[in-house]
Amino acid sequence: DLNDTGIEPNPNEIVWNSRDIWVRHEDDNGTNHLPPISNVTNYIYVRIFNKGPLASNGNETVTVFWAPSTTMNAGRCGGLLNEFNTSGTATSDPLPILQDNQSTIIKFPFIPQSSNDNQQYSIQVNINDGSQYINAGNTSLYMELVQANNNIALKNTVIVNNLEGPTTGVFVGNPKSNIKKYNFELRISDNETGKPIFQE
Repeated sequence: DLNDTGIEPNPNEIVWNSRDIWVRHEDDNGTNHLPPISNVTNYIYVRIFNKGPLASNGNETVTVFWAPSTTMNAGRCGGLLNEFNTSGTATSDPLPILQDNQSTIIKFPFIPQSSNDNQQYSIQVNINDGSQYINAGNTSLYMELVQANNNIALKNTVIVNNLEGPTTGVFVGNPKSNIKKYNFELRISDNETGKPIFQE
């Protein structure tokens, strides 16, 4: 969330657009997010902040997961972004010690696999500090798990086969055991630079 200040749970509704996760096509240390290109090496950059009053212990690691986006994404304490189709994962070396309000940036090479042009993808980042880092609370709903935890961040993006694909899509599913009716709501992002998708 572009407005996430570290409060748990995050009071903002949009938790799938972390400003601290972005993708680059090359290992160039750029800071602008680019849509990942399928079937070639891209780079996930992650900015880690220590928002606490004390220094970190230097034993923390970061794990990233990537998978096609779906309304059935199901977070679990093991950290699987999508228990039905997790496409890849990687874990960092231990992070450097971060003083209060200090940050660092780490990067992960990854190859997103997609046969469909402009497929929606989710990138989840977990900070592992050796404790039960996921606050499951009383819910198994994926977005509520992300919203409740400072040590989980999410970036939804679009994977492209080329940079000119005109369409996109998302998998739709029902995570409940009974029949449910859902409504889709299209919203304009705060950083929207072109026409909203529903005006194209």
